[in-house]
Amino acid sequence: MIVLSLLLLGCASDDSMALAQAKRSLVQGDTLGAIETMHEWSSTHEVGQEFIDFLGWLHLPDEPLDSVSVPQELSRIDNPDRRWRMRVDGSGLSSSDLSWDLGTMLLSRLGETRMFGAPMTVDIGFASMFWSGAEDKLGWGIDPLVGIALSAGTWDLRLDGWSGVFDSQWELGSMAVVSKVTVDSFGLRRRLGGILRGSRLGTSLVGGFCHWDKLQGDWIWEAKGDLRLRHDPVASINDSLVIRGTRLQAIARGLVLYRLGKWAMGPSLDIDTRTSLASDSWLDEKGAHRESVRQDASFTAAAVVRLSAANGLWGEGRLGWTEASINSSIDQDFSDRNTGMATNVGLGLSF
Repeated sequence: MIVLSLLLLGCASDDSMALAQAKRSLVQGDTLGAIETMHEWSSTHEVGQEFIDFLGWLHLPDEPLDSVSVPQELSRIDNPDRRWRMRVDGSGLSSSDLSWDLGTMLLSRLGETRMFGAPMTVDIGFASMFWSGAEDKLGWGIDPLVGIALSAGTWDLRLDGWSGVFDSQWELGSMAVVSKVTVDSFGLRRRLGGILRGSRLGTSLVGGFCHWDKLQGDWIWEAKGDLRLRHDPVASINDSLVIRGTRLQAIARGLVLYRLGKWAMGPSLDIDTRTSLASDSWLDEKGAHRESVRQDASFTAAAVVRLSAANGLWGEGRLGWTEASINSSIDQDFSDRNTGMATNVGLGLSF
């Protein structure tokens, strides 16, 4: 399931006319005009919630599958005869422009064997998606993928690889996730792990994470923390504009749900902060040289409704508000583009 989060990442197209226009603006000393040109260009060449362009400015969650989590009681296939898994994820943001994405994934258990004495499963399938950003441009992509899962006691290792076409471009990527699960005497379940991801068009990263969850009577408590060193693809124009694609990212998420039979509902809060490791540099509207370490953040408060059925069906919906801020004047429209009503929907089925 974790692969789809990669597939929903943005990927920028090489529009030579837009780049040429931006270069002419830079030659004339109009760096902000060049940025505006790239803003307009990127709005028609992006995927999913995070518009990855040469600024890396749009800040929305770039991993929809993390924001809509699989209920713990359904995180594993509870019936060995169920060899298929399907997942549908959608999200949207209504800000200065309406952006949305819809992704589906279908995986089949190809086979089972043992490696180093531990059980190993091999999955094969595909993921497809549709998205729309500014100017109502509809895009699509499809990506065959293969995954290997290895379990050894409390340890789990997942390796995924994919290749396909997105917005008329060839994508290739892989990811490895290793984690260890422990449960203490108070019933608190903890999952510690690390992640390594590489992508030809999207974001590459290395990082660690910790998830906590606990069932206490009719209450569900969940929390998550991530720390990542990530690199977003950037489009270099010339020395008059330097955008740092390598950034440090910290994520914190938490929710509390009250269960009513198969249903659960309650509030959630997500915080996503990022900082460049060095200063961006550009020329302002007066031609003066400017430098700044780009730091930005988004805060999302939402109401959550979750369904967990015993037959392998589950669903989750979120409706809330996202507020964004940035400290750098290189992108003065950042907050407007990233503040507004946010929705996330997830649906899963094993059969």
